[in-house]
This record gives sequence, structure tokens and C-alpha cells, in this order.
Amino acid sequence: MSNKALEPIEFPELVFATVGPIGVDMEGISAVLGECLKAVGYQSEVIKLTAEMRRVPAEIDAAPNRGDDLYHWKMNYANALRRKFQMADVLARIALEAVRSRRRAITGGSRNPAAHQAYLISQLKTPEEVELFRTVYGGQFILIAAYASEQDRRDRLVRKLKTELSTNITDAELLSRAAKLIEIDASEDDQFGQKLRDTFHLGDVFINGLEPSAMKLTLNRFTQALFGR
Repeated sequence: MSNKALEPIEFPELVFATVGPIGVDMEGISAVLGECLKAVGYQSEVIKLTAEMRRVPAEIDAAPNRGDDLYHWKMNYANALRRKFQMADVLARIALEAVRSRRRAITGGSRNPAAHQAYLISQLKTPEEVELFRTVYGGQFILIAAYASEQDRRDRLVRKLKTELSTNITDAELLSRAAKLIEIDASEDDQFGQKLRDTFHLGDVFINGLEPSAMKLTLNRFTQALFGR
């Protein structure tokens, strides 16, 4: 066997995933992470689980258009899939299939990893999902845990709901709806519900999920350190 066969891949395929409470800026995190990875020579592609999961039928009503009803629907759809397959990690399995599909489009084969390529999974909600990714990818999987104060997250949710819902809804009602979303998102009693509290602390790196400058500083330092810079 040649020594070359034992050499590590210099720019291996990487998989990042995010975990964070409702109200943090997951789109912003993915965008900033993509910029930081580009600075170290990596292309990245975002895989949104709330979009990918719809490819798998679940016994649930059609999705509403907007507002807090849509947030609740996404949670219920994910729970319905976990219950249907009796697997707490079923959404991670859907994400793995999405990675294989993206890889196939890049390299021509689902089993041919792409160098200088990263996939950004948004987002995981159960410890079992994290465990599956770590089993499959080992050190090539990184979990980013995003945090923000409950007050800041509630304020952001209220602003979003205000733009999506009827102008007749009072500020008190908006606050109540935002608070309910935060409460359900944190942890559900359902055996196959999401377990954010149990998943968050499994992160490899912890970032401010609302402040762009702090977000960029932490992610840039992390990616630079990851590549020995």
C-alpha cells in the first residue's frame, strides 16, 4: 500500500448543521457561514429541512400560507413524520438523502464526495438527529448552536408576525402568539416531538443568533481555526 493512500484529504467534504430556538436568524447564520467558508476556499449549499421534509408524505392538513399557524404546521409536520416512521432521527435521514442528491449533481455520483464542498443543514431539533450525523460523518460534521435572549427572540417574532397577519390583531395578541411559539419550540411532551433543550448543548460552536457582527466574528474565527489558520 502506498503512503499516498494514507494521506488525509486536504479539503474534505464537510457538513454543518444549525440548532437554535425559534426567533434566531437562521437564514442570516447560513449566509454568514457561507461567506466564512468561501474565505477558506469552500463552496456551500443550504439544505432547509422544513422544505426537504415535504417530499415525504405525512398525515397532516395542507400548509397555511403564513403567520404563527405556519410555524405550528412545520412543527406538527415534523412530529407526524417522526411518529409515522417511529424514528426520532427521521428528519436527519431526509437531510442525508438531500446531501446525497446535491453530491450527485456536483460529482455525478452520490457516493463520490466533493472536495471544497460544504452542506449547511438548517436545522436539527433532536439529539438523535445529531447522533446520526456524527455517526455518519464523524469529525467532518460540525453543529452550530445559536442563542439569543428570549426577549429579543420574542420581539423579532412579533415583528415578523405583524407583517404577515391581519392589521386588526392587537399587539397583546401578537405577544401572546409569539410567546406560545417559543414555549412549544423549547420542548414538547410528545415522544416524537422536537427536543431543542436537549439538542442545543451538543453544539461544537456557540454563536449569537441575532447580532450579525458577533455572528460573523465567531464563525470566521471558527472556520479559520478549523483550517489551521
